[in-house]
Formats: sequence, structure tokens, C-alpha cells
Amino acid sequence: MHRCTAAPQTLPVGEVGCSSVERTLIDLAREHGLAGGVVPMDVALRNGSTTFDRLYTELDRCVRWPGVRTAREAIALADPLSESPLESQSRLKFGKFGLPQPEAQVRIGNTAGQFVARVDFYWDKFGVVGEADGAVKYEGIDVSPLHEEKKRQEALENLGLTVVRWGYADLHDFEPVSMRLRRAFRRPKERGWIVLPRL
Repeated sequence: MHRCTAAPQTLPVGEVGCSSVERTLIDLAREHGLAGGVVPMDVALRNGSTTFDRLYTELDRCVRWPGVRTAREAIALADPLSESPLESQSRLKFGKFGLPQPEAQVRIGNTAGQFVARVDFYWDKFGVVGEADGAVKYEGIDVSPLHEEKKRQEALENLGLTVVRWGYADLHDFEPVSMRLRRAFRRPKERGWIVLPRL
């Protein structure tokens, strides 16, 4: 049982009583910290298992419980646009290293309005794209995904954007990624791209 002053409301799953999605997510943040809360909240918000309103309603029942401040911060930082734990944890790293928060899942086009790519992170002010690459993309012997990623990056760079990449291993020491992003922010750009509407 997670630390609290009241028993959780339970929902029947077969013959077993289970806590609600919202209570479970809040307990994860209270017990396991910011990343432990944000990552599953992103997933639950993205797949429709919960909403911000329902999370905040449940949070109101947890006043003065241990870890509730962390849970509140996790809800505030959650983003249903996040598509992987790496993207979720990257957003937390941006905050920790004082980097501006980017837009997520942005569709980039050329000046003629033709779609070029959808990117993980986008800093419009600086003309910088961030790509959080999970190793699963490159498992096995098929090199075609890697080749396609290379062509995609070249297409973005041909528009004048700077692309910065990182992976799960970089989460352990994000300082080099932070430095690469800051250098990219300072690089002058000739804008040859537009942001397309979300689908």
C-alpha cells in the first residue's frame, strides 16, 4: 500500500479490487519521483486512459499526503504528445539543464507547403530540431531504417534547420546533449521551412 491517510477508491477488475488509473498514476509519482510519474502519465493521457481534469480531481483527495507536491508537478509537466519514455524523460532533462521547452511532434514543410517530416522536438525561435532516438529503431541487420533516418535528417537540414540527436544512454549524462543544443541555438539560420498544421 502506498503511503496515504485514506484507503484508495477501488474499481472491480474481475474479482479483484484495483485502484483507479488516476490514483495509480499519482501514487507512482509520489513513490518514485518526477520521472516515475511523468512517463506513465504521458502514456495514459495519450491513449485516453485518463485526462488532466480527472488527475487533478483525484489529486485533490491527496492533500498533505507524502509526495503529493511531486505528483502535482508531474501532472503539470505531463504531455499527451509524448510518444516514448525517452521523449518524456528528455523533457525533464530540458528543464533540469535550463533549456527552453520545445514543441512536440511538429510537422515541418518546405516553403511550398509540402510535408517533409514530423519531428520529436522543435524550437521555432532557434530553428532547431531534436530527435530522441530509441535503440529499437536500429535493432537487427536491416539498415534501411537507419538509411531512411539519414535521408530525413538531410532533408530537414537542407531547409536550414539544425538537427540534434540523442538516445537513452545520453539520459545518464545529458550535459553533452545540452551543450550541443545550446551551440545549435546560437547558429544563424536561413529559414527555408514552415510549420504545418497538426493533423
